[in-house]
Amino acid sequence: ISGYNDGSFKPNKKITRAEFATMLAKSIKKEASSIVDVNYEDVKPKDWYYAPVRKLVSFGILDNKGKFYPNKLITREL
Repeated sequence: ISGYNDGSFKPNKKITRAEFATMLAKSIKKEASSIVDVNYEDVKPKDWYYAPVRKLVSFGILDNKGKFYPNKLITREL
């Protein structure tokens, strides 16, 4: 985890689905055997989180249907 563009790290800040997808995709060191197109209505190739979401879709981790809701906060167990 590298933090934010300004160099800050905010461990207590809630994270979005796009941020979590990025962290999860970065933790997977191997490449998918085939690359799948992203079908989510709200994930476009110009979005900063497109490549990580595409990687997770290619591995079958995400279902790739409907909406992804990239800016929605994830919940976590404490």
